[in-house]
Amino acid sequence: MAEVPLLKQLYGKYAPRGAVFLGVSMDEELSALDKMVAEKAILWPQLCDGKGVDGEVAQAFRFGGNTPFFYLLGRDGRIAARFRFAEEAERHLEKVLAVPAAPDAPR
Repeated sequence: MAEVPLLKQLYGKYAPRGAVFLGVSMDEELSALDKMVAEKAILWPQLCDGKGVDGEVAQAFRFGGNTPFFYLLGRDGRIAARFRFAEEAERHLEKVLAVPAAPDAPR
C-alpha cells in the first residue's frame, strides 16, 4: 500500500470538509488486514469479508485486473469517479466537495 501516506494527507485535508474514507480489502486473512492497518496507522475504516477476490466484496466492487482501485462517491451516494492511483484523488475530491450537500430530509 504505497499510497497510504498520500491517502493520509488527503484524509487530513478533506475529512474535515465532509469527505468520508473507507478502505476495501481483498485480503483472505483478516489478521493480515489488521496487521497492515496497525503498521500503517490507517485512520479510516476497512471493509473486508475475508474471502479475497471470490467474495461478495470483490463482486460488489467488480474487482478484477482492469478495475480501478479507488472509487469516489458523490454526496448523492453515486460513483463520481473511478481511478487507479491515489495521485488522481485530489482532483476528483475537489470537484465532488464543490457540490453542496443536500439538506437533510425532514423527519
